[in-house]
Amino acid sequence: GMTTEAALYSNTHGYWAVFMPVSQGRYYVAAFMRSQDMQRGSQSPQDFYLTCLQKVVPGWKRLENAKQITPLEGIGPIDNGYREAFGPGWALVGDAFHYKDPIDGQGIYDALLESKYLAEAIRQWKSGKLTWEQAGALYKENSWAATYPMFKMTTARVKRDVHTFPPRFILNTLVRWMLTDPVFQEKMLRALARVADPAEVPNMPTLGMIGRGILRSLGLGGKSEATSQPRQVQQYGK
Repeated sequence: GMTTEAALYSNTHGYWAVFMPVSQGRYYVAAFMRSQDMQRGSQSPQDFYLTCLQKVVPGWKRLENAKQITPLEGIGPIDNGYREAFGPGWALVGDAFHYKDPIDGQGIYDALLESKYLAEAIRQWKSGKLTWEQAGALYKENSWAATYPMFKMTTARVKRDVHTFPPRFILNTLVRWMLTDPVFQEKMLRALARVADPAEVPNMPTLGMIGRGILRSLGLGGKSEATSQPRQVQQYGK
């Protein structure tokens, strides 16, 4: 059955299904896979999409009574990275400037942030305070400082979660203990909300996460008090 929450499922072998609610009873359902797995052979794009979803069993089960109501849209493999930010009479923003895997859903935020920095640079250029070269350099510097920490976190997570296949024992212990740890979840959500430095999100389970995970596995709790009280935070990068 469907819920009102976003959900992400993985088969732990490079295939993901993402459910994003867009309106009452309607969901955006995306299939993700590694670029080397985008070999559909004689399959149509629609059949390949369904085949990929079927590989992620929990996600596929949620679609038992669902009906696709919009045409399929897709995107081909694009390398993660930055392009030159500006040149004579032009500047790039959003995915045109820098692209990273959409797994963390940060593209729109970064595009708006870069647009703000570009607008400020253009304002200073138009007012005569800066040359175009100086304005472009300022835009590039501000955009890089604001987006690169998240770029590093996202690409590291893609490498760990999409391109690495640990043994089942590791998945059921260390990986599960980290992903279900309340401290890790708080750090991850704060980073995705851009209210904390993405560098604070650990890429590997800490001793604390392992200890709390063992306690939870034994039915002894182990929840940290770190998430028990909400806190007011300053937005990262401001």
